[in-house]
Amino acid sequence: MPRIFIIVRCAILEIIFLFLDVVAVEKGLTPLFLGKEYWRKPKVLRNADRVAVWKSKELHGRFYKALSGPDVDQIAYVSWLQFNDLFGETEGFVCAIMDEVIKTRNYRKHIMKDGTLDIFQACHRPGKSLRHIVSGCSHLANGEYLHRHNQVHQQLALRFGLIDFEMPYYRYITANRPDIVLVNRSVRRAIIVDITIPHDDNLVKAEKEKVSKYLDLAHEITAMWNVESTVIVPIVVSVNGLLAKSFDQHLKKLSLGFWIKGRIQKAVVLETARIVRRFLTLEP
Repeated sequence: MPRIFIIVRCAILEIIFLFLDVVAVEKGLTPLFLGKEYWRKPKVLRNADRVAVWKSKELHGRFYKALSGPDVDQIAYVSWLQFNDLFGETEGFVCAIMDEVIKTRNYRKHIMKDGTLDIFQACHRPGKSLRHIVSGCSHLANGEYLHRHNQVHQQLALRFGLIDFEMPYYRYITANRPDIVLVNRSVRRAIIVDITIPHDDNLVKAEKEKVSKYLDLAHEITAMWNVESTVIVPIVVSVNGLLAKSFDQHLKKLSLGFWIKGRIQKAVVLETARIVRRFLTLEP
Protein backbone atom coordinates (compact mmCIF):
# COMPACT_ATOMS: atom_id res chain seq x y z
CA MET A 1 0.00 0.00 0.00
CA PRO A 2 1.53 3.37 -1.01
CA ARG A 3 2.78 5.51 1.88
CA ILE A 4 0.78 8.56 0.80
CA PHE A 5 -2.44 6.55 0.84
CA ILE A 6 -1.68 5.35 4.36
CA ILE A 7 -1.04 8.92 5.57
CA VAL A 8 -4.29 10.20 4.01
CA ARG A 9 -6.24 7.28 5.45
CA CYS A 10 -4.84 7.92 8.92
CA ALA A 11 -5.74 11.60 8.66
CA ILE A 12 -9.32 10.72 7.69
CA LEU A 13 -9.62 8.30 10.60
CA GLU A 14 -8.38 10.99 13.00
CA ILE A 15 -11.06 13.37 11.73
CA ILE A 16 -13.75 10.70 12.12
CA PHE A 17 -12.65 9.87 15.68
CA LEU A 18 -12.54 13.57 16.56
CA PHE A 19 -16.06 14.02 15.19
CA LEU A 20 -17.29 11.04 17.21
CA ASP A 21 -15.72 12.55 20.34
CA VAL A 22 -17.59 15.82 19.73
CA VAL A 23 -20.86 13.94 19.17
CA ALA A 24 -20.35 11.99 22.41
CA VAL A 25 -20.11 15.12 24.59
CA GLU A 26 -22.48 17.36 22.63
CA LYS A 27 -25.75 17.72 24.55
CA GLY A 28 -27.67 20.26 22.54
CA LEU A 29 -25.05 22.94 23.11
CA THR A 30 -24.62 23.79 19.44
CA PRO A 31 -27.22 24.76 16.81
CA LEU A 32 -26.37 21.56 14.86
CA PHE A 33 -27.39 19.10 17.60
CA LEU A 34 -24.76 16.67 16.42
CA GLY A 35 -25.70 14.16 19.11
CA LYS A 36 -29.14 13.60 17.57
CA GLU A 37 -29.69 11.23 14.71
CA TYR A 38 -32.16 13.51 12.95
CA TRP A 39 -31.12 17.09 13.62
CA ARG A 40 -32.90 20.02 12.07
CA LYS A 41 -31.43 22.98 10.33
CA PRO A 42 -31.03 25.87 12.83
CA LYS A 43 -33.67 28.58 12.51
CA VAL A 44 -32.40 31.79 10.92
CA LEU A 45 -34.20 34.93 12.03
CA ARG A 46 -35.33 37.49 9.50
CA ASN A 47 -34.01 41.04 9.77
CA ALA A 48 -37.37 42.24 11.10
CA ASP A 49 -37.30 39.55 13.78
CA ARG A 50 -33.76 40.47 14.76
CA VAL A 51 -34.77 44.11 15.17
CA ALA A 52 -37.76 43.06 17.28
CA VAL A 53 -35.53 41.01 19.58
CA TRP A 54 -32.97 43.84 19.73
CA LYS A 55 -35.39 46.59 20.73
CA SER A 56 -37.22 44.36 23.23
CA LYS A 57 -34.14 43.99 25.43
CA GLU A 58 -34.08 46.37 28.35
CA LEU A 59 -30.31 46.97 28.29
CA HIS A 60 -29.26 46.25 24.71
CA GLY A 61 -32.33 48.01 23.34
CA ARG A 62 -31.33 51.41 24.75
CA PHE A 63 -29.26 52.27 21.71
CA TYR A 64 -32.07 51.21 19.39
CA LYS A 65 -34.45 53.55 21.23
CA ALA A 66 -31.95 56.41 20.91
CA LEU A 67 -31.37 55.63 17.23
CA SER A 68 -35.12 55.59 16.59
CA GLY A 69 -35.66 59.02 18.16
CA PRO A 70 -37.72 61.47 16.08
CA ASP A 71 -34.83 63.94 15.78
CA VAL A 72 -32.09 61.40 14.94
CA ASP A 73 -30.92 60.97 11.35
CA GLN A 74 -30.87 57.18 11.00
CA ILE A 75 -29.46 57.23 7.47
CA ALA A 76 -26.62 59.55 8.41
CA TYR A 77 -25.71 57.33 11.36
CA VAL A 78 -24.17 54.68 9.08
CA SER A 79 -21.81 57.19 7.44
CA TRP A 80 -18.87 56.09 9.60
CA LEU A 81 -19.34 52.48 8.45
CA GLN A 82 -18.68 53.52 4.84
CA PHE A 83 -14.97 53.86 5.60
CA ASN A 84 -13.37 50.50 4.83
CA ASP A 85 -10.20 51.01 6.87
CA LEU A 86 -11.63 49.76 10.17
CA PHE A 87 -10.62 46.35 11.47
CA GLY A 88 -13.49 43.95 12.05
CA GLU A 89 -12.44 43.63 15.69
CA THR A 90 -12.67 47.41 16.14
CA GLU A 91 -16.05 47.63 14.45
CA GLY A 92 -17.37 44.80 16.62
CA PHE A 93 -16.03 46.46 19.77
CA VAL A 94 -17.73 49.75 18.85
CA CYS A 95 -21.04 47.92 18.31
CA ALA A 96 -20.64 46.20 21.70
CA ILE A 97 -20.19 49.63 23.31
CA MET A 98 -23.36 50.86 21.62
CA ASP A 99 -25.33 47.90 22.99
CA GLU A 100 -23.68 48.38 26.41
CA VAL A 101 -22.59 44.75 26.63
CA ILE A 102 -19.04 45.51 27.75
CA LYS A 103 -18.16 43.70 30.99
CA THR A 104 -17.59 46.68 33.26
CA ARG A 105 -17.85 46.44 37.04
CA ASN A 106 -21.40 47.79 36.85
CA TYR A 107 -22.34 45.12 34.28
CA ARG A 108 -20.79 42.39 36.39
CA LYS A 109 -22.61 43.52 39.52
CA HIS A 110 -26.10 44.12 38.10
CA ILE A 111 -26.24 41.77 35.09
CA MET A 112 -23.89 38.93 35.97
CA LYS A 113 -24.53 39.37 39.71
CA ASP A 114 -21.09 38.10 40.69
CA GLY A 115 -20.72 40.40 43.71
CA THR A 116 -18.23 42.77 42.08
CA LEU A 117 -17.63 46.07 43.89
CA ASP A 118 -18.94 48.74 41.50
CA ILE A 119 -16.42 51.56 41.98
CA PHE A 120 -14.85 53.50 39.09
CA GLN A 121 -11.13 53.75 39.74
CA ALA A 122 -10.76 57.07 37.89
CA CYS A 123 -13.07 59.08 40.17
CA HIS A 124 -13.42 56.56 43.02
CA ARG A 125 -17.19 56.83 42.88
CA PRO A 126 -19.80 54.06 42.67
CA GLY A 127 -21.48 53.30 39.37
CA LYS A 128 -18.86 52.20 36.84
CA SER A 129 -21.40 51.85 34.06
CA LEU A 130 -20.43 52.18 30.43
CA ARG A 131 -22.33 55.46 30.20
CA HIS A 132 -20.37 56.86 33.11
CA ILE A 133 -17.08 55.88 31.47
CA VAL A 134 -17.76 57.34 28.02
CA SER A 135 -19.49 60.59 28.95
CA GLY A 136 -20.38 60.99 32.62
CA CYS A 137 -17.16 61.13 34.63
CA SER A 138 -16.09 64.62 35.71
CA HIS A 139 -12.57 63.33 36.30
CA LEU A 140 -12.22 62.51 32.59
CA ALA A 141 -13.78 65.73 31.28
CA ASN A 142 -10.55 67.69 30.83
CA GLY A 143 -8.53 64.72 29.68
CA GLU A 144 -10.05 61.77 27.84
CA TYR A 145 -13.19 63.59 26.71
CA LEU A 146 -11.14 66.57 25.55
CA HIS A 147 -9.05 64.24 23.38
CA ARG A 148 -12.20 62.98 21.68
CA HIS A 149 -13.58 66.52 21.39
CA ASN A 150 -10.43 67.73 19.69
CA GLN A 151 -10.50 64.96 17.11
CA VAL A 152 -13.70 66.51 15.77
CA HIS A 153 -12.16 69.98 16.07
CA GLN A 154 -9.17 68.83 14.04
CA GLN A 155 -11.33 67.48 11.20
CA LEU A 156 -13.02 70.89 10.90
CA ALA A 157 -9.73 72.77 11.26
CA LEU A 158 -8.23 70.73 8.42
CA ARG A 159 -11.17 71.54 6.18
CA PHE A 160 -10.97 75.28 6.89
CA GLY A 161 -7.20 75.40 6.39
CA LEU A 162 -6.49 76.36 10.00
CA ILE A 163 -3.90 73.57 10.18
CA ASP A 164 -1.87 72.00 7.38
CA PHE A 165 -1.84 68.36 8.42
CA GLU A 166 -3.40 65.97 10.91
CA MET A 167 -1.57 65.64 14.21
CA PRO A 168 -1.77 63.12 17.08
CA TYR A 169 -4.24 64.19 19.75
CA TYR A 170 -1.55 64.67 22.43
CA ARG A 171 0.15 67.32 20.27
CA TYR A 172 -3.04 68.87 18.96
CA ILE A 173 -4.43 69.73 22.39
CA THR A 174 -1.60 72.08 23.27
CA ALA A 175 -1.78 73.94 19.97
CA ASN A 176 -5.48 74.77 19.51
CA ARG A 177 -8.51 76.10 21.36
CA PRO A 178 -11.58 73.87 21.49
CA ASP A 179 -13.97 76.28 19.65
CA ILE A 180 -13.71 77.88 16.22
CA VAL A 181 -14.69 81.43 15.24
CA LEU A 182 -14.71 82.19 11.51
CA VAL A 183 -15.05 85.66 10.03
CA ASN A 184 -15.94 86.18 6.37
CA ARG A 185 -15.01 89.78 5.64
CA SER A 186 -16.39 89.69 2.10
CA VAL A 187 -19.95 89.14 3.30
CA ARG A 188 -19.37 90.61 6.78
CA ARG A 189 -20.50 87.53 8.63
CA ALA A 190 -19.04 85.71 11.65
CA ILE A 191 -19.61 82.07 12.52
CA ILE A 192 -19.25 80.58 15.99
CA VAL A 193 -18.59 76.83 15.79
CA ASP A 194 -18.92 74.91 19.02
CA ILE A 195 -18.42 71.17 19.40
CA THR A 196 -19.96 68.89 21.97
CA ILE A 197 -20.13 65.10 22.33
CA PRO A 198 -22.96 64.10 24.69
CA HIS A 199 -24.47 60.72 25.33
CA ASP A 200 -27.12 59.47 22.88
CA ASP A 201 -30.07 60.53 25.05
CA ASN A 202 -28.85 64.13 25.27
CA LEU A 203 -28.19 64.69 21.56
CA VAL A 204 -30.97 67.21 20.83
CA LYS A 205 -30.82 68.81 24.27
CA ALA A 206 -27.08 69.48 23.93
CA GLU A 207 -27.59 71.15 20.54
CA LYS A 208 -30.23 73.53 21.91
CA GLU A 209 -28.06 74.36 24.92
CA LYS A 210 -25.11 75.26 22.69
CA VAL A 211 -27.22 77.70 20.66
CA SER A 212 -28.67 79.42 23.73
CA LYS A 213 -25.28 79.53 25.45
CA TYR A 214 -23.68 81.67 22.73
CA LEU A 215 -26.54 84.05 21.94
CA ASP A 216 -25.09 86.90 24.04
CA LEU A 217 -21.61 86.34 22.62
CA ALA A 218 -23.00 86.41 19.08
CA HIS A 219 -24.54 89.85 19.69
CA GLU A 220 -21.25 91.13 21.13
CA ILE A 221 -19.24 89.85 18.16
CA THR A 222 -21.65 91.48 15.72
CA ALA A 223 -21.20 94.83 17.44
CA MET A 224 -17.45 94.66 18.14
CA TRP A 225 -16.24 93.20 14.84
CA ASN A 226 -18.48 95.33 12.63
CA VAL A 227 -20.19 92.41 10.89
CA GLU A 228 -23.80 92.23 9.80
CA SER A 229 -24.57 88.95 11.51
CA THR A 230 -23.08 86.20 13.66
CA VAL A 231 -24.25 82.64 13.16
CA ILE A 232 -24.03 79.95 15.85
CA VAL A 233 -23.27 76.48 14.46
CA PRO A 234 -23.36 73.63 16.99
CA ILE A 235 -21.52 70.49 15.89
CA VAL A 236 -23.07 67.79 18.05
CA VAL A 237 -22.21 64.10 17.72
CA SER A 238 -23.13 61.57 20.38
CA VAL A 239 -20.49 59.32 21.92
CA ASN A 240 -21.79 56.49 19.69
CA GLY A 241 -21.88 58.57 16.51
CA LEU A 242 -25.54 59.60 16.38
CA LEU A 243 -26.38 62.77 14.44
CA ALA A 244 -29.45 64.97 14.63
CA LYS A 245 -31.46 65.63 11.49
CA SER A 246 -30.37 69.27 11.71
CA PHE A 247 -26.70 68.31 11.26
CA ASP A 248 -26.81 68.73 7.47
CA GLN A 249 -28.16 72.27 7.87
CA HIS A 250 -25.21 73.16 10.08
CA LEU A 251 -22.78 71.78 7.51
CA LYS A 252 -24.39 73.96 4.85
CA LYS A 253 -23.79 77.04 6.98
CA LEU A 254 -20.11 76.07 7.05
CA SER A 255 -20.07 75.30 3.29
CA LEU A 256 -18.93 71.76 4.08
CA GLY A 257 -19.74 68.67 2.06
CA PHE A 258 -21.75 65.89 3.63
CA TRP A 259 -18.80 63.51 3.23
CA ILE A 260 -17.22 65.00 6.35
CA LYS A 261 -19.97 63.43 8.50
CA GLY A 262 -18.36 60.02 8.21
CA ARG A 263 -14.94 61.34 9.16
CA ILE A 264 -16.33 63.12 12.21
CA GLN A 265 -18.32 60.08 13.32
CA LYS A 266 -15.34 57.81 12.84
CA ALA A 267 -13.14 60.07 14.95
CA VAL A 268 -15.73 60.06 17.74
CA VAL A 269 -16.48 56.32 17.87
CA LEU A 270 -12.80 55.40 17.72
CA GLU A 271 -12.01 57.75 20.59
CA THR A 272 -14.93 56.33 22.57
CA ALA A 273 -13.55 52.84 21.96
CA ARG A 274 -10.09 54.00 23.08
CA ILE A 275 -11.51 55.40 26.33
CA VAL A 276 -13.36 52.16 27.08
CA ARG A 277 -10.34 50.00 26.24
CA ARG A 278 -8.08 52.06 28.47
CA PHE A 279 -10.22 51.74 31.56
CA LEU A 280 -11.18 48.13 30.96
CA THR A 281 -7.48 47.25 31.13
CA LEU A 282 -7.45 48.65 34.68
CA GLU A 283 -10.02 46.08 35.78
CA PRO A 284 -8.77 43.77 38.58
